[in-house]
Amino acid sequence: MNPRQIAGRIGMMVGLGRIMATRTDRATGRSTLTAQVRLPETGEVRDDTPVLSLYGVSSRPRPGADAAVLFLGGNRGAGVVIATSDGRFSIELAEGEVALHTHDGSHVHVKLGGKIAVKASVEVTMDTPLLRVTGDVVVGGVSLVHHVHKQVRSGPDLSGEPNA
Repeated sequence: MNPRQIAGRIGMMVGLGRIMATRTDRATGRSTLTAQVRLPETGEVRDDTPVLSLYGVSSRPRPGADAAVLFLGGNRGAGVVIATSDGRFSIELAEGEVALHTHDGSHVHVKLGGKIAVKASVEVTMDTPLLRVTGDVVVGGVSLVHHVHKQVRSGPDLSGEPNA
């Protein structure tokens, strides 16, 4: 190969595309997420492009998400999506903050200053045999540790509702 061919091959190794569709078909033993990616700079549409992700972190990008595609050896038929992003659904972050989020507004936001915010559009479910909390829990403005009850009686009687 001459230097011009090598430069062309290197230029073909990376592309910025747009996710058109994704699929995984576990019923047929195909557990790898694949995407149809459109590469606007060349007009190419690549089907069944594997989408790689970090171990332990899974996502399935929505159509319209941006995708960084790596073509092994510059071979446009052997691409893999190595990163995706979708600014339509991102949340505001300060430098150094991290978030997991979905398009419907649900998120886990690890904030600066030792705070974590969880927002769920519908419900939060924890499936665990034991939930251990080392500090206080406040529900509806009532502290679990520091609340007092009204109408306290002795013996087997029930007390009234806690005071806020």
